[in-house]
Amino acid sequence: MMNLLRIEQTYAKIGIDTTASKLKLNANSARISMHKTFPQIEIQTELPRVLIDQHECFATSGIKNNAEMLDEAAQSAQQQALTYTAKKAQDGDQRADLRNRGNVMADIARRDRYEQHEFNIGLMPKVGPQIEVVGSQNISCSEGQITNNYEEGILNIDATGPKISMYLREKPSINIQYIGSNIDVKV
Repeated sequence: MMNLLRIEQTYAKIGIDTTASKLKLNANSARISMHKTFPQIEIQTELPRVLIDQHECFATSGIKNNAEMLDEAAQSAQQQALTYTAKKAQDGDQRADLRNRGNVMADIARRDRYEQHEFNIGLMPKVGPQIEVVGSQNISCSEGQITNNYEEGILNIDATGPKISMYLREKPSINIQYIGSNIDVKV
């Protein structure tokens, strides 16, 4: 019979538990709010007009209204009265002057016998019209504006690292058995 040794061996077994890492991100975006006021332009326009006053042209050509004709006739009558008075005063002074030799009355009669007229050639109208151009344009403007408000964004990060735990799931062992009946022990 044979002597045998039976050896049974159990290897150690390692257990590994892992927990994955976690990353949580919570973000509030940044915000920009803008308010704008547009520039404005205001234009006020009075359209051009041409004003022509021909009153003086007509007046120098003899075309007048009633008030002007009466005023001119009054001035002419006053001037004629003053001229006539001055002429008669001068005639009276010549008659009263004793130094005059000759016939003063005949000289005065000869002078007044014919009216003297002055003639002149003139163009009408003697005065041009008064021309005036009126109109305007006013421009006013106001600047535009941009105002902004900035709010920062917030980023919250919650992170947990991975966890690895190792343990001995099964212990190693060796089992040795002698199978047989005889043991020789030599010393």
